[in-house]
Amino acid sequence: MIEIIYTISGSIAVIASTPQVVKLVQMGHSNEMSIATWGLWSTTQVVSLIYTIVLQIPLLIFFNVMWVLFYLAMTSLILYYRKYPRMPALEVVEVQSDV
Repeated sequence: MIEIIYTISGSIAVIASTPQVVKLVQMGHSNEMSIATWGLWSTTQVVSLIYTIVLQIPLLIFFNVMWVLFYLAMTSLILYYRKYPRMPALEVVEVQSDV
């Protein structure tokens, strides 16, 4: 029973993190995100993955791989957009002329 609950909650958590990646790609810049924080989260998740591999528990390995991929995607995108930020679209403003 607990495996079913873990599978459901783990799946929801991984799916719920997807909008974070999408939002970062849509924004095209990452100035407000801490590379130190995301890098640390990535590192600790890799350690967790190694631990679950040692324990040889496939379900834990699967979800740890999913989290490692998420954190690596976020960290990579943050670094990419620091180097190549996309400028936001300029707003067009109408100017009225009295002539």
